[in-house]
Amino acid sequence: MNMKRSITLSEAHVLVHALQATPNITGYSVKEWMSFSDVWVHESNGKIAGVATSQDFGSYWTYMAVLFVFPEFQKQGIGKELFTAQIEDIKQRKCGAYTCSHTPAVLTWMKECGMSLSTNMWKSPVLILIYYCTFYLTLYRLKEFLRKRKIFSDQPEWVYGKVKF
Repeated sequence: MNMKRSITLSEAHVLVHALQATPNITGYSVKEWMSFSDVWVHESNGKIAGVATSQDFGSYWTYMAVLFVFPEFQKQGIGKELFTAQIEDIKQRKCGAYTCSHTPAVLTWMKECGMSLSTNMWKSPVLILIYYCTFYLTLYRLKEFLRKRKIFSDQPEWVYGKVKF
């Protein structure tokens, strides 16, 4: 079941550890997880199975920051449910949605919701570019990039998607 709620401290620690183990996401610190207000959590039998977060920038854009499903819960439609919940919330607020991925399933969902796609990050909304600068220049992220640099260099090209509702 999906619900919009805050992350608990113990969940934040679990998510930090899980994202450090995945090759696709640099992740967030415990402090950052605790500060998110727009979090969708999918629980299965009382256990967190997946999570999606987003952040608003001004009154116009929402950055869909993390979409993560624990490996034991993958291939069950949870990721698509979380992605769809985010998109529906953004549509209701009449904002723009922005995200990036190189995961084939997520790229399909991005197209299905009407996002225009580009491999050029510099075509992103200005507020998102400013966010990227502050996001990537934290000590936590720099350490993660250094630790995962070989994995990242072997990944497919990132695709950036945006849509205005």
